[in-house]
Amino acid sequence: MKTVYLSGKVTGLPLEEVAAKFNHAENLYTSLGYKVCNPFKSIQEAGYQDWPYDAIMKVCIVMLMGCDAIVFLL
Repeated sequence: MKTVYLSGKVTGLPLEEVAAKFNHAENLYTSLGYKVCNPFKSIQEAGYQDWPYDAIMKVCIVMLMGCDAIVFLL
């Protein structure tokens, strides 16, 4: 099973809007048979949301390295 990484703007947007966008994409790609890496959800669940931006991006890059493709969300 291929793994897709969800990538999209988070900074400066309302968290509810971002969560809805990422969750919708996760549901869509899961229904298409992909394993989905949702970094927004992972960061929130791990409690990293208050970390500095560069530290969060380092975590995201590590997650990305384990994926087969990137889906860019608009």
